[in-house]
Amino acid sequence: MAAMDVDMDPAPGEPSLVSQATLDKARALEATNVKESIALLRSMVFGPVPETDEELKAQERAVYRLGVLYSEQRDADSVMKLTKDIRPVLQNFPKARTAKIVRQLIDTVHKAQGERPQQTLVDICLDCIAWAREEKRTFLRHRVETRL
Repeated sequence: MAAMDVDMDPAPGEPSLVSQATLDKARALEATNVKESIALLRSMVFGPVPETDEELKAQERAVYRLGVLYSEQRDADSVMKLTKDIRPVLQNFPKARTAKIVRQLIDTVHKAQGERPQQTLVDICLDCIAWAREEKRTFLRHRVETRL
């Protein structure tokens, strides 16, 4: 299966793309093909809207794992891009869970920082604060401001 050949709609009887089995498959691919693992995780995160709580939890774990993979590759820019790209997906989650996900991604950026450590962290915090203000997510805004 090529990295870009991920089928978005499962066939009848197959598990949903957003499932623990798919997450396990992506984790198994990490050892042999990180790019394909990232593509599979991205398809889980940005694919179909989860219909069950289990699928929502699997999607959340896929977000965390994607951040960790980018961090392990020292790719802070990809983590920052993920925090921006994921915003429409965060509408599926309760506000408290969204705050946890965003804070975790900020921590991941901190771990993955490249040659400009402080500026990268400041940029992502300011961006998240502006987004939290627009979305009226006061709790998240306060938590990120504290981090800044």
